[in-house]
Amino acid sequence: MKRAMLAIAVLSMATVAGCAATKASGRPQVHVQLNDGQVLVGELTTRAFTLKTDFGDLQFSADDAGEIGPLEGGDMKQSDELIKLWLRNGSEFVGGWQKPVVGMLLAVGGKDVPVDVPIDKLARLQFMGQPAYPERAVFRVLTHRGDDFYVDAATSRVRLSSEIGDLAPFLSEITSLTSRGEEQNEWRVVLKNGSIIHAAMQPDGLDLKPAMGPENVQVAWSAISRMELAQVAAPIALEQAKSRAVQAAAASPTSYYDNAMQKAAKQAESSRW
Repeated sequence: MKRAMLAIAVLSMATVAGCAATKASGRPQVHVQLNDGQVLVGELTTRAFTLKTDFGDLQFSADDAGEIGPLEGGDMKQSDELIKLWLRNGSEFVGGWQKPVVGMLLAVGGKDVPVDVPIDKLARLQFMGQPAYPERAVFRVLTHRGDDFYVDAATSRVRLSSEIGDLAPFLSEITSLTSRGEEQNEWRVVLKNGSIIHAAMQPDGLDLKPAMGPENVQVAWSAISRMELAQVAAPIALEQAKSRAVQAAAASPTSYYDNAMQKAAKQAESSRW
């Protein structure tokens, strides 16, 4: 089902400085798969972009971006121009994209040849880089639209009103924050100290600091499906896989981000809820 709540979005580009995962040119290296089997490998001609969503205009650097693909189906046509952007730490942001092409440079014939990639044929666009793992406690935030991203628990807070008074705990003090009704501003808040509180979220009550990506995200309470303390300590199998990924990256400088391991970890965590 397409997300009717999502406003039409525009992906605008802006130049920024320096990047560890790019060539000396400073341009992002990308691996693009089209729906007809074509594969393009080269440099994206932009270094950063703004994704316009119901949260507002969110700024993303190519350094943080891992993958862009259609929200549903095999290409952008099937997805009604809706995309899912994965960041390298596993965060997912849903948005729309109306730009008809993405500009790239292909190294052919001894020179960089500019090409326009038709967005309606886009199946997957991967940035060069490896998965990143949070070093601090993070909260996982899920919205009704399909966003699923991590925020810094130590600096993000939620402002609540309840019959016992107004509270403004940091997310690091909360175990879970669950809606008691999709269209009702009623929440079940479980604190680490064992307290369970029923409260309403204040209109401007969500002050979220993403662990990667935009500096701040303002989200309406009505958009939130669930907020949960994430399992930041990766299982041994994931740690071993991470180590192999790091070794593979060192051996192959042209490796591109793959979200498979992070997706599996998220699904395993969700199954425990």
